[in-house]
Amino acid sequence: MGAPAVAWLAREGAHLGIGYRTDRERAEASRHATESAYSCRISLVAEDVGAAEVRAAYLATAQKIRAPLAGGAIFPGEPTRMPFENLNSETLLASLESN
Repeated sequence: MGAPAVAWLAREGAHLGIGYRTDRERAEASRHATESAYSCRISLVAEDVGAAEVRAAYLATAQKIRAPLAGGAIFPGEPTRMPFENLNSETLLASLESN
């Protein structure tokens, strides 16, 4: 859900600061694809938004973009990024906690 929202906002001309928790390679690929498709610039913020220093990094990113901060959204990821046959209460809980 996060990538389609980013694409829509980019298409509408938004200045974007996008966060990711651990997969920098995936975040960079998504950023590159979106920037190429919509001629926009996206800033990436790494790590867990639950940490105060990461939230400060989001605010610093908004200041660098030099556009008014109009909103924020958190898409915690897909909790079932694992084969269905491995899905049980423990693996689902671990996935939800990591996202």
